[in-house]
Amino acid sequence: MSGSDGHVSFDGQSVALKFGRLAAPEKKRSGRRDLPVDAIADVQVHHPGLTGWLRFVPAGTPEAAPSDPKTDVNALVLNADRSQSYAVLGAAVLAAVHRTGPRLHPEPINPSPPPLPAVTVPAQHAVPGPDPIAEQPRRANGVPAWAEPDPGFTAPEPGAAAATTDTPHAPTWKERRAARRADKNYEKALAAWEREQALLDEATTAALGAAGASRVIASGLIILKKNEAALWTGQASLVEPRRQPGYYSGGSVGVSLRIAKGVSYRIGASSRSYTPGPEIQTPVDQGSIIVTTQRVVFKGTKASREWVFAKLLGVDIAADGTGVLLPVSNRQKVSGLLLGKSSEPFQVFLALGLAIQERGPSTVADECAAAAAAHRQERPVRP
Repeated sequence: MSGSDGHVSFDGQSVALKFGRLAAPEKKRSGRRDLPVDAIADVQVHHPGLTGWLRFVPAGTPEAAPSDPKTDVNALVLNADRSQSYAVLGAAVLAAVHRTGPRLHPEPINPSPPPLPAVTVPAQHAVPGPDPIAEQPRRANGVPAWAEPDPGFTAPEPGAAAATTDTPHAPTWKERRAARRADKNYEKALAAWEREQALLDEATTAALGAAGASRVIASGLIILKKNEAALWTGQASLVEPRRQPGYYSGGSVGVSLRIAKGVSYRIGASSRSYTPGPEIQTPVDQGSIIVTTQRVVFKGTKASREWVFAKLLGVDIAADGTGVLLPVSNRQKVSGLLLGKSSEPFQVFLALGLAIQERGPSTVADECAAAAAAHRQERPVRP
């Protein structure tokens, strides 16, 4: 059943109020309201013929001045309607209230409420039950006497909470979009955390293994030196500087004299010069890379290279993070490795090998274990 600011319906168990776009802001914020029969103490209808209101009084409402039906979340503003459909719906709800009785708040609204007069409900709107509604005298305008406002009624305070069961708030599209974005950010943060945690755990295991290395063993790729332990192995490309093609520049000055057919002689000088091309780091071989506690070794199909930590002058990482150059004091030209996706673990274990050489494997193993434990406590939490 429609009113000027919303709709009302009754299914025999509860009253549903749903307010539309013409309702006051207080009513729009309340959303859909479901009022069970046992939470209603009284029903009031004021409908002189043009406009009026239909109010469902919650059980246990304190006595106060009547609130404005336009802002009361338990009231519906009525349209001009002479079919008395509002009176029929109110009578049906009131009959169900008197059969069940409000149970949520046992104390009545008025200390001595007047007895409810009986009314006649049309057969098509009759509510089944053991207590039929008797005939009720009507006013001159056709409105039942019970539908007039009760002089002793005191409406609830504006904004007072009623004993109702409101429908849960349905999320808007903005809220759903924000939730999807939060889930994506969580998955990305969790993947990064798991990758870092795996590297820390692997570094801790490698450092503990290095603490027990004391004799010459074979790692599968190279023969390790005394007190040397393998930390990490992977695939990489060897890069070394290669000279690019050069070019000639300049010209000649003079004249050419024809002596015979097909024979000429040039008088003058030439000023052409050759400019060699630049040296560019170029991939020259592919193979396996191994990081130990003393050096980095590349073993390829055409070449092998070794970078000893004691002779290492620095580490230059490419801007995109996929390549690294390792200048050493015993080699004039700087060479390095093109690692791709293996760049991050290579950098971690290179730093681990340098730290072990400087501070010892036992100290570094303790530091790695503490860092792994602290990082484990920083696991992202799903929003």
